[in-house]
Amino acid sequence: MEDKQLKQVFDQVKLSPEREEAMLADLLNKKKEVSGMKQANNRRRLPAAALVAAVLVVVLAGSAIAAGHFGRVNVVPKDQNIYGGAGSSYDIYGEYNQIPVESLSEEVLAYGKGLGEYDVVDLPFASWRECTAFLGLDLGGNSILEQLPQGEGGCYLDGERVSNYVHVGYYEETPVVARIVSSYQGERYSVDEEVTIRTEENYISGADTRMDTYGKVTSEDYVTPSGMAVKIVIDDMREAEFQTIRYIAHFSKDDALYMLQFFPNIESQSPGGLDELKEILDAYE
Repeated sequence: MEDKQLKQVFDQVKLSPEREEAMLADLLNKKKEVSGMKQANNRRRLPAAALVAAVLVVVLAGSAIAAGHFGRVNVVPKDQNIYGGAGSSYDIYGEYNQIPVESLSEEVLAYGKGLGEYDVVDLPFASWRECTAFLGLDLGGNSILEQLPQGEGGCYLDGERVSNYVHVGYYEETPVVARIVSSYQGERYSVDEEVTIRTEENYISGADTRMDTYGKVTSEDYVTPSGMAVKIVIDDMREAEFQTIRYIAHFSKDDALYMLQFFPNIESQSPGGLDELKEILDAYE
């Protein structure tokens, strides 16, 4: 399989520029209509009993995920946007292992049957835990995020905004990449979490993804008490169009690449900031 072809599959699970702009506009209570956002037709909610069974399979049988393994993430700045035009962005290179295809659930494998050579499936779920149960993987969790109400992030599926979904990219009916997206809303901040898993059938090389930035960009290295190394990118847009700031945390944990976008609630008398983001990072299992 050629790198260029497989990259087309992987590109489809990236956060689109339209999604980024809409998310930032929502924080400022701007009523922008999100246009050009992909509408997925493969929508399905799994029965509760099936989800419970999936969780039990993960707990009792174990998982191919290397629990407790922390990798490093490198961020490389670019002087152009993700399309090569005027602007700025950065590439993300994560150190995380690819997992065996057979470690994914039968449900994930079944969705690939009958798909085209390169295809994707989007599926909404009620929570992060249901997303991981569907994949058949035990990725731990976060005690702070899981207590927060669902946020306004996520994406639109069949014209409806969903806060938690799984996006799977297939090549010749075989899953090669999966991404879990979850959105949370606190009183002083909101958080969008994205987790990327690659299978051993994914031979793509180069950067894992690229992020556009819109303001003055700085970065900070942070290590949690458990030893997890995090690269935090600070996109300060207070003097730009959006007049706000976002913190983007990148780290590798348990054979998965994580990205947290943390947005202070600028309308709050005491918006959340870097300290609150670090508390969330410390709470990962």
